[in-house]
Amino acid sequence: MKRLTTALVVLITCLPCALRAQVAVNEDFESSAANSITPPAGWSLVQTAGTATYATSATNAGSNGSGGSTGLAGQVSATAGVGGNGLPGAYLVNTTALDLSDPVSGTFDFFIPNEAGFDDIGFIVGDVANGITGTSAGELLYARITEGNPNAIGGIIQDGTSDGTSDALASESAIISDDTWYRATVTWTPTGGITGDFSITINDFSAVVLTVGVTGFTFDSATAQIGFGSINDTIRLDNVDFTYTPVGPDLD
Repeated sequence: MKRLTTALVVLITCLPCALRAQVAVNEDFESSAANSITPPAGWSLVQTAGTATYATSATNAGSNGSGGSTGLAGQVSATAGVGGNGLPGAYLVNTTALDLSDPVSGTFDFFIPNEAGFDDIGFIVGDVANGITGTSAGELLYARITEGNPNAIGGIIQDGTSDGTSDALASESAIISDDTWYRATVTWTPTGGITGDFSITINDFSAVVLTVGVTGFTFDSATAQIGFGSINDTIRLDNVDFTYTPVGPDLD
């Protein structure tokens, strides 16, 4: 009986260790060669509308983590969207499967080269490893950040059936700029099963530019991946770091 009691004490003592944040994604694109058209290990280019390309950036086109440029970045170019052109038709997705009943948080740096007016970048989370159907609200959440939006809306969050600003779940008026590195901070906090709260904050390495989020959103599936794309522009991506915290057992 003493051995069993000791084992239980050790198990309970170690539970907080097991519940610490675990690394899900850690990518700086430095393992690739400049101008390579092959995504790094653990990533794939998903295309469900239009045409898309991936390329590692040229040398010294990545983020130095403080607003300047150095090293390499991942670069995605897309030409068309899905669901009334409100969701990305192509995106770079990390193949690591997350469990949305666990809290997930992360950061990534992004840069939108100047191509035309209203260039955009999008962060996507949901069961999207094989594409987007655009027919189910709970399929995904899509946070779209736009430069120079004519409606003075820089950040919106859409579900799997939204097709633009008019039916966004949430929006924020602040505007970002082309040809500038930013850092995004993302959080997903479950409040019950796979229902929870989502937010994304954008900063320019000196101050917060915008924050937008939704509460009480329910996904269709607990399994999810994270991805990065655009409706019809080119984006650069660097220093992608995401963690999850496994939900512990109920000891009551």
